[in-house]
Amino acid sequence: MSTIKPSHSRKLWRSWLETTIAALLVVQVQGASTFSNTALADEPSASDRLLDRTTLQRNLPSPSQPQATRPLPSAWALQNYQNQIYQLVKKENLKESPAGSKTRDRARTKTLTTLRQLDGQSKAKLLKFLKDSNLILVDNAVISLIGADLSNADLSSFSLSNADLREADLNNTTLTRANLSGAMLFQANLGRTDASFANFSGAELFRANLRESNLLLANLSGAKAKGADLGFADLFLANLRGVNLSNANLGSADLSYANLSGAELGFANFAEANLTFANLMGAKLNGADLSNASLAGADLRGVDLSGASLRNADLSQVNLEGANLFGADLSGALLTDTTMPDGKIKK
Repeated sequence: MSTIKPSHSRKLWRSWLETTIAALLVVQVQGASTFSNTALADEPSASDRLLDRTTLQRNLPSPSQPQATRPLPSAWALQNYQNQIYQLVKKENLKESPAGSKTRDRARTKTLTTLRQLDGQSKAKLLKFLKDSNLILVDNAVISLIGADLSNADLSSFSLSNADLREADLNNTTLTRANLSGAMLFQANLGRTDASFANFSGAELFRANLRESNLLLANLSGAKAKGADLGFADLFLANLRGVNLSNANLGSADLSYANLSGAELGFANFAEANLTFANLMGAKLNGADLSNASLAGADLRGVDLSGASLRNADLSQVNLEGANLFGADLSGALLTDTTMPDGKIKK
């Protein structure tokens, strides 16, 4: 009698069942039932569960996909993470553990690893879980998010005020109307981020990447962004009052109608930037590169432009009254109806 060999599809189904059962056992051992964003304070009711059975079933891997190439779905990865953090809080007193302890190190490692596995929507859920569980408080962050991968997450209207996000990856993240006032974002990657209407007031953005980001009507007043890259960024009507952007790159950025009054802009690059009708009153632009920039109608009263390059810049209808132009290069600049430092209008 010949032996009947199992079909390829049957092998796939068996492999899928074994993987699913193993995952269910892990969840059961680590705290079976799901819990809500406030689960670290109270046990959830069935109606408060973050991930219900329907959601989990919808995220099951396809049995037709080879086991080696099937990634753990975000829903399972998120649930597994929450259960493990729950155990660290309940059994190892994570919240009371001292800084630098092995318990905190394990929680941080698990957090950073899980974030790299999640899709954008699940990253937002994980962050909300940590925030609502009081694990990323400003004054006592139990789990550090330094270097965290938050790329592609939807954090619209999310509050990360004073959060420590140094070197974090927020590339292509949605931060519309989010609150990041006072946040530490040293060398963070916010490239191509939609941060329209967001609040970055007082934020630390030293050498941060905001290239090609949408900062329409954003508030960056008082932010420290020395050496930051905002090339090609949209800063239309943005509030940059008192910002420090010295040595920053704003080449080809749209700063039309923006408020940069009193800003520190020394040696910044504004080449080919759009600064039409911008308010730069009292700003320091010493040594800045404004070559080929459009400043038509801008207010530059009392501005320090010593040593700045304004080659081929459009300065038509600009008010330069009281400005310091010592050593500035205005060769090829358009000066139609421009008010010069002595108050005279150049025709």
